[in-house]
Amino acid sequence: DTDATAQIKAEIAARVVEVPTQEGKEVKAGDVLLRLDVGEMQARLNLAASSRAAAQSRLDSARIALPMEKARTAASLAEAQARFADAKQKHDKKKRLYDNRLIASGEMESSAAELSAAQAALNVAQANLEQVAVQEQQIKVAESDVKQQGAQLRVAELNLAHGTVRAPINGTVMELPVKPGELVQPGMMVARITRLEGLYVKALVDEVDLSRLTVGQSAEITF
Repeated sequence: DTDATAQIKAEIAARVVEVPTQEGKEVKAGDVLLRLDVGEMQARLNLAASSRAAAQSRLDSARIALPMEKARTAASLAEAQARFADAKQKHDKKKRLYDNRLIASGEMESSAAELSAAQAALNVAQANLEQVAVQEQQIKVAESDVKQQGAQLRVAELNLAHGTVRAPINGTVMELPVKPGELVQPGMMVARITRLEGLYVKALVDEVDLSRLTVGQSAEITF
């Protein structure tokens, strides 16, 4: 009965460090069949956890800084726009006066300098506003990084868990072909467990022996 038998295969490449059971021993689902050397897996898990924490920290910092940067940039832009509008209005007024020869050239040059400075400040404020859009994009990149680091962490946790091989069903250990110190590879069969109770066997019987068989009769089976 294939439902009564479980072949247990290694999920990771590692060296066997302990085999706390043996062939012929009855085990329950969840019992440890063997333990693998997970030193490297633990190191990878620690690194993945550290990388995930660092990525989350960067994302949290960016999320905190963005609203404040938006407010500061918006205020600076509004101030620069008001300054430029005022300087432009004053410059236009003085230009008309200058064209009518009502003010000196030095006063006109001073007004032009103020307008140029206001324009420069406005350009900076507008560039800062564009930088906010860049920061928003950086947050999206940081969010993606957190997801990627989280996925790597889950893989590392799963690999570490695979370092302890457990019985998937109740039954008897029929095969345990590994010993401490041996190296196992993914997909390698490391144990076979069979539920002996309720086990049935299909066997061929010679026609001449059929007359000697009855329902309920005991039989000795040799594998």
